[in-house]
Amino acid sequence: MTPEWMVLCGSAVTAFFLSFIVGHFLIPKLRKIKMGQKILEIGPRWHKSKEGTPTMGGIMFIVGSLVSSLAFGLSYAIRGNDMTMLVIWGMMLLYGAIGFMDDY
Repeated sequence: MTPEWMVLCGSAVTAFFLSFIVGHFLIPKLRKIKMGQKILEIGPRWHKSKEGTPTMGGIMFIVGSLVSSLAFGLSYAIRGNDMTMLVIWGMMLLYGAIGFMDDY
């Protein structure tokens, strides 16, 4: 396995576990502060069962992915003049901002 694949696999596994750990603590906090989804009367009746489902849960994926890619990809970003990692981090933050606007 090439070093690049080892970094990619390590980053993916780390992001998964970090997201899991952050989610373990984040979701109960979101429930506690009542960041739940509001269901309007105009929708289907079966949507009522979703009422109170915490929103903003994507934060756990952003944190896990960002921390993991920073930890594993920083050496590549510093070593070369390749802007790939900066573009990836920028896109992750942009997608996070879109998700925030959608949930809020």
